[in-house]
Amino acid sequence: ESMSNEKCFKFVHIPIQSGNNRILAKMLRENTVEDYIQIVALLKEKIPDVTISTDVIVGFPTESEDEFNDTLKLISQTMPDVLNISRYAPRQYTMAYKMKSLAGGIVKERSRMMTNEFNKISLENNQRWLGWHGWALIDEIGKDDTLVCRNFAYKPIIIKRGRSHPGEVVNLKI
Repeated sequence: ESMSNEKCFKFVHIPIQSGNNRILAKMLRENTVEDYIQIVALLKEKIPDVTISTDVIVGFPTESEDEFNDTLKLISQTMPDVLNISRYAPRQYTMAYKMKSLAGGIVKERSRMMTNEFNKISLENNQRWLGWHGWALIDEIGKDDTLVCRNFAYKPIIIKRGRSHPGEVVNLKI
């Protein structure tokens, strides 16, 4: 309900970490794949054009190829707008620190596969914004004489700097 307020960006970060419940349990996560699917579906139903961000870890110790494929399928099914992909790395004082890591080549390949899949999803998600027009807040200075604006869904829109500056609201058409 609070996200329906026009002053609130329509953006939610929901880190899933894995698309497989066995791996989530090994990570000591209390959420399940089903929880994530339900939350994403509800958000998309209640807030059209919501921007959903998530995180996944590829190559967690004991993650099988099938379990990794479950994560690929989940990302394909839920089509997040932002995906932070991390390769598993042992962290001291965690239970996984003592587990045998997967071979680096396997983890690298899984990361590449996830990136390739997400690039397709990202293209499809972003094409629906072609022709959009509306107001956006300039919130940062970009590279090469550009500014980064955010629309109501927190989508980044790059514009030439011109006379505008961060803090301004500008009317744009994509």
